[in-house]
This record gives sequence, structure tokens and C-alpha cells, in this order.
Amino acid sequence: FSRKTKKRFTNEFKLNIVLEGYASGNFSSTAARHGVHISQINRWKQQLLEKGSLTYYSGDLMLYYMYGQ
Repeated sequence: FSRKTKKRFTNEFKLNIVLEGYASGNFSSTAARHGVHISQINRWKQQLLEKGSLTYYSGDLMLYYMYGQ
């Protein structure tokens, strides 16, 4: 009898998935492409809106995400 281990995702991965979903306009295909369930992405979007912040650094288009942890 085998136990599944819980997948752990970095904050950077979560942010990139959410941003990719917004950029493509299709969260379902983004979820399928990365092997993540759509409901998980919806939770990450909600967490981003409630706790997160996006900032631009030194004029680059690089985003820094602070996940509230």
C-alpha cells in the first residue's frame, strides 16, 4: 500500500502559473500543461489577491512576488 506525497510548489512557480493563466486567458489549458488542477490555480489566484503583492524591480519586467508567508 503506497502513500502519495503532497506536492509542494514554490511561490515563484505558483506566481508563474497564475500569470501564465492570465496572459493566455485560459486557465484550464495552463493547468493541464503543468499538471496542476484548475481548482488549485483558483486558490493561488485568490491567495495572490488577498495576501500577495507584485512589484517591479529596477525598471525590468521582472516581477517579485511576496506570497505572505
